[in-house]
Amino acid sequence: MPDIGRKLERPAALIEGVAGLFLAATMLLTVLDVCLRTIDEDWRIFGVIEMVQFTFDSLVFVAVPAVFLLGKNILVNLFDDFVSATVMRFFVTSSAVITLVYLGFLLSQVIVTGLEAVDFGDTTQDLEWPIIWYWIPIWIGFTIALVAECIHLSGHVRPGVKPTDRRQRGIE
Repeated sequence: MPDIGRKLERPAALIEGVAGLFLAATMLLTVLDVCLRTIDEDWRIFGVIEMVQFTFDSLVFVAVPAVFLLGKNILVNLFDDFVSATVMRFFVTSSAVITLVYLGFLLSQVIVTGLEAVDFGDTTQDLEWPIIWYWIPIWIGFTIALVAECIHLSGHVRPGVKPTDRRQRGIE
């Protein structure tokens, strides 16, 4: 099996960079608006709440796939030292399957909900941005996370590493 894990590092780094840009935009908009309002209450950025909401939503839903691509999910190792490698392999595989099903279900629901908002012609209140702009990062994020979890489940990411291997452990 090829080591796909190394090939995923570059796309994950790109995704992290994009998420970093959204984080910077979120922080800059917030700080700038607060500073301007401190100087004069009439100096505010019109629609800043919608802008911050958009950048923060994009940040979260663009950053989550990088976690899946790099396999950096938080792991809680309650049973590692008490059960056999076979049982641990079952636990890891079962959790990956549950995650895959859950991500697929979430993706199907956000697509339906987003398309309903588009059908109704929903826009934001102040800036009147189309709501589809808010849904696109969510759809992209869930899709990439779903693909990454499929790759993880296929076992191609880290060949030769057992589920109980200390190198694969997460935050304990």
